[in-house]
Amino acid sequence: MFNLMDLDQDGTPDVVFYDGAQSGPTITVPKGCAKVPIGGKATNYQTLTADNHLEWFKAQTRTWYADGRQYLYPIPNSAIVKNNNLTQNPGW
Repeated sequence: MFNLMDLDQDGTPDVVFYDGAQSGPTITVPKGCAKVPIGGKATNYQTLTADNHLEWFKAQTRTWYADGRQYLYPIPNSAIVKNNNLTQNPGW
């Protein structure tokens, strides 16, 4: 199972979703294309439902806080460093 997708519709695939039980996609992936495992080992946080909907972070344990921050995940520091317009979500 794999699926190349052109998310920004520029004619070049941006991401390939593949079976997370495999070590990687079974096709040659174009340069710059993100490889995203679906299911498989416990560290892969993307799963595919029986009706082919993609669920992100379903397997990750979440803590529910009274201050409401459970509705927002923290933004990775690497993303904030790359984009000065980003700030951390409240509570993180």
